[in-house]
Amino acid sequence: IEPSCYHNSLFSQLSKSCTYNLNPRVNSTGAAAGVAIASSSADYSGTTNYSKPGILNRTCITLTAPAASGGRNFSDWSGCDSTNPAARTCTLSIASDRTVTVNYVAAPAEPRVLKVRSSGTICVPILGSPSRYSGRTDYYRKNIPDGGQSSP
Repeated sequence: IEPSCYHNSLFSQLSKSCTYNLNPRVNSTGAAAGVAIASSSADYSGTTNYSKPGILNRTCITLTAPAASGGRNFSDWSGCDSTNPAARTCTLSIASDRTVTVNYVAAPAEPRVLKVRSSGTICVPILGSPSRYSGRTDYYRKNIPDGGQSSP
């Protein structure tokens, strides 16, 4: 029986539930299958979607997800007792069979850049529509939204 199954200095046993072998599952969504999950103990690490049978009741586990997987970015965890989004961790105390899930979202698109250059002549006025795309060659505009267009 694990030491956490005892209570006070007399080490009296709390209950027989301390010896239960539990089976937590770790899943992922939004990323390619097979996200490598690190853990506070190598015994609980794995590649999603996985389970770890035989974990003793009241075992505390901290799982850490990678920042990106399959071209997608870490979003959050669900099913945890507590999370730290900045560290991408999920902490859970095993008291029953349960499932936690790490979620990933599409990476933001690279910002679009409009570059206007001329050959042989400098400072050619360019009239853009909308006007924020106007300028004199050689110039560029950053963060052009999807569908952003300019006209000569």
